Amino acid sequence: MQVCQLTLVRRPVLASALILMAGALPSACDRTDPNQSAIATGSARLQASSGGAYANAYTAKNYKEVIAVAKPVASSEDKSVQSAAAASLVGTAQLGQSIALLDEAAELEHAAVNAASLIRVQLDNWVAYNMSADAAQGFDPAPLLERIESDRTASNRELQTLQSKLQDVERRLADLRSRAKSKFEEADKYALEFAKARESLASLSATEAESQLTNARNERRKGDAIRVEASRLQAQADVTQPEADELKVLIAATQNRIAALDREKLEISERAQQGRAASAQSRTAAAETAKQIETAITELASSRSSGVIAKYDEAIASLRSAAASAKAASNDNSVIGKILVGRTQLALAGALAAKASSVKSYVSFLAQSAAVDPSLPFAASLTAPLKEASELLQRTTEESKTAFEAAQSAFSSVQLRGQGAAAIKDRLTQVAEALGALAGKPASEQTEPAPQPEQTSTPSASSESTPDSEAPSAQSAEAAWEQVYAAMESGDKAAVLSAVELEDPAHENIISGVVILSAAQQKLDNACREKFGKAFSEAQAQAIGVTAPTKASDYKVETTGDTATVSFPGTPEVSMKNHGGKWMLSSSSLAQGPSAAVAPFAGPISVAIDSVTADVQSGKITSIEEVLVEVQKRASAGIKPGGG
Repeated sequence: MQVCQLTLVRRPVLASALILMAGALPSACDRTDPNQSAIATGSARLQASSGGAYANAYTAKNYKEVIAVAKPVASSEDKSVQSAAAASLVGTAQLGQSIALLDEAAELEHAAVNAASLIRVQLDNWVAYNMSADAAQGFDPAPLLERIESDRTASNRELQTLQSKLQDVERRLADLRSRAKSKFEEADKYALEFAKARESLASLSATEAESQLTNARNERRKGDAIRVEASRLQAQADVTQPEADELKVLIAATQNRIAALDREKLEISERAQQGRAASAQSRTAAAETAKQIETAITELASSRSSGVIAKYDEAIASLRSAAASAKAASNDNSVIGKILVGRTQLALAGALAAKASSVKSYVSFLAQSAAVDPSLPFAASLTAPLKEASELLQRTTEESKTAFEAAQSAFSSVQLRGQGAAAIKDRLTQVAEALGALAGKPASEQTEPAPQPEQTSTPSASSESTPDSEAPSAQSAEAAWEQVYAAMESGDKAAVLSAVELEDPAHENIISGVVILSAAQQKLDNACREKFGKAFSEAQAQAIGVTAPTKASDYKVETTGDTATVSFPGTPEVSMKNHGGKWMLSSSSLAQGPSAAVAPFAGPISVAIDSVTADVQSGKITSIEEVLVEVQKRASAGIKPGGG
């Protein structure tokens, strides 16, 4: 149910709480002692900051005043109980200062992660532009044009042959028809002479008539023979005519084929020209995108160095000072001093782990940018910062481990009872899991620290431990949270809304989006766990260097009167209120931050997640790594303009 992880938003928050030194308040007979007065003033100021009812600026002012009045006593060479108490006040105030700094670092980290996400989109654009350019440039018209030219040459030769044949046939045909015509005309002359001879017989004697008739008949026979020859020539012409007609059809077809080849050649040439233009346009867009990426990476590096890392370093420096003060407070072997040592070291370990997680995310980003295919023009310039960030990650992780071991050692030397013991164990477990994630270990392989005792989670300058007391409604708040968590996983929007106090009607849509995404992710988690032995949310959290909650009990529920908070490192805190015995979640706390940002896209993102779930179940996706890639790719496609 890590909606913030779907948008790759992490907000590591170190929840640290302290107990102040017991016995530090002055008795009536000691009120003239300036050291006791300083301790009393510092204690009062510290308690004024512990209730959470004051603005951050006022709280920060109180912390400064505590340090100002208590540090001279803590720095005195006289290692008395007063000195230890003052050192405890200083350490507690420094610890309080560091928490505010860590919150600021978390906000800067949030902005840096968003900036990196935008750069990743630009990296996708870089790859897409180059693929488009390669595809357009990959069209080679030469083989097609060569084939067309070859076909055209052959067709031209064929056309010339056909035209030559047609000329021969037409010459023969013309000759036959001309000869046939002449023969017919000659035969007609003989027929005419025969007719005239017969007409003149009446005026001749019998002998003369017989002789003339015989001659006329001979001439007629000659005419008939000539007419037969003319008919033969005409028949030859008629037989030759279809050959000429067929040649004309073949010539027309060949000419059409040549025209079609010319059109095809023109189309291919135009296509090649368009491809070259499209390729050049994509190359230009890719080059411009590369410049934008280079500028954005430079700005991100600067903002991380001067913002995120600087703020983490400032908080860590404050925690180191708090640890030194805590060590001074423990010189009298008091339980409170040892507890403060453990708490400051644990807070230091958590801060270092948060910094390391931030650096790990940056290392992953730089590695992705350096390895993108095709390579960015400035890819070589990423080698040095990648190496530097990797070395910083290793150093910071080792420092976190050292501080964590120091915290374990400090807590093992005291015996505390009560609700705080479980809180310290939870925090130790969370830091251990964060260190395991930094080392690349799955949650099942991370070593859970042994149960450790703890003091009360609220800083107090007047008591060594808090009585083992729990508000009767604490379990009710936890039960309410478990019910809401289960409803979110199952996608039961009605059940979720029935347990939410809607402070703004607009929150309903945001919460509905969260429920939709939670249900979709739960289905994907189940499918991945069945196929690959690891939930999607666990794999995604490890990929960006954080620990993912997998069940309602992973969250910490803290109750104070009629209010309660639900928290998990790296996720926004959710608040609850008791209304007549029924715990209701605040809609404002559910609808803030990442939830509000991602809710408008719940539909397309859930569709993308469901499609990945289906492919996991069908076996199309064969690894958890492929799931991570596909979810990001399909979700990004779904929320882009025109996508999904």
